[in-house]
Amino acid sequence: MKPTLTLAALLLAPLAVLHAQDTTSSPTGPPSGTKWKLVFSDEFDGTAIDETKWKPSDHTKWEHPGFKTRLAKENCAFDGQGNLVVRLTRDADGTIAFNGGLISRDFQKAFGYIETRVQFSTQPGWWTFVCTIRNNTLPNYGDDTFENPQEFDIFEDFYKPKIEPSRTAGYQNVICQAYHATVGLGFQDQGDGSGASAFDTRKKDMLAVTKPGRILRQAVHPLKEYGGWHTIGLRWGPLEQVFYVDGQETMRLTYKDTPITTVPQKLFVGSVGRTPPQLKKDGGKLPFYGWLEDAKLPDQLVVDYIRWYEEDPGDKTAPNVTLTLDGNPSTLVPNQPATFRVHSEDKDGKLQSVQLFAKGYLRAEAKLDAQQADHVFTLSNLIEGDNTVIATAVDNDGHVGLSAPLRVKMTTPVVPKTK
Repeated sequence: MKPTLTLAALLLAPLAVLHAQDTTSSPTGPPSGTKWKLVFSDEFDGTAIDETKWKPSDHTKWEHPGFKTRLAKENCAFDGQGNLVVRLTRDADGTIAFNGGLISRDFQKAFGYIETRVQFSTQPGWWTFVCTIRNNTLPNYGDDTFENPQEFDIFEDFYKPKIEPSRTAGYQNVICQAYHATVGLGFQDQGDGSGASAFDTRKKDMLAVTKPGRILRQAVHPLKEYGGWHTIGLRWGPLEQVFYVDGQETMRLTYKDTPITTVPQKLFVGSVGRTPPQLKKDGGKLPFYGWLEDAKLPDQLVVDYIRWYEEDPGDKTAPNVTLTLDGNPSTLVPNQPATFRVHSEDKDGKLQSVQLFAKGYLRAEAKLDAQQADHVFTLSNLIEGDNTVIATAVDNDGHVGLSAPLRVKMTTPVVPKTK
């Protein structure tokens, strides 16, 4: 049945020239070797956004020197061809009309495989994205990745214009994928001897980290053909995250080099408009997202679908894990050993390893080869302040069991003043 053209489709028709035709079929679906079941999806069919699934982004303001801006509801709509389109347009009087996009209303989840099929935006001055995040207001993410919301960017299409002679080839026609954690802390020394950097993407030995800091793990992926359709995915597991572009693995993070998070996330599809310190004509420095003055509008992000799958273990089960602490969890002292006891068992296989994490950071690990085990970790490397501690166990099928969280507090003793 041929789809009916809507007003939105008629308005969007001229934008087709901005994107290459769909000449290849991008790989779709979760990675093979694992059974999956679909737990959330939107194919963006029909004529109107499903308000039981989505609510508007609260990014409703955009201050920009030299431009008037307005929030335009019509710039986040279906095109009548089975796509969601987020647009940036210019009114007849020069006003820039934008829309921040959509965030899932009630759906949120930890772990699984998330996939979207999109055509990216092309013009400078803004960028678009699909990400997972807990709150629409982009919070500071807190310093405990077991308690505070974090962010996975399935993709962001900044670095505009896409071809910029002053940039190296690796930053032309690129998209970015990233994991952001503990952003509010800023880039700072994490006590592992590596120092701090203003834009620190280095993977680190988590066992060597003694202080939390901002975590950024980013893949910059150049595309041979920037236009047309691309399939972007993220496999988020308890101990590992793998990013994909068109079926190609682009970045792999593990618990050994990156903090893990267990906080359920929402889906967010939308756009970002930044406020540059200066305009181009006033001698401003080229921002990574390019000059809005140079944008040839209209521009758009086109989204064919968004899908979230969870792993289906079938008749297999993940290990059962329990965690206890010897002593009072509120009276731990830095550099003094604390003893944690982990009991784990696997009913349909064998345990391969057990791990202990505090605030998402790996603190200890041991190999196992048994159907059940009791392991004692005596640690002196908890992080000062409140710690959420979780134990994990991995079995021979690769399934990961997690304990209930245990909250402990590292308190520095008060030394009495001498008279």
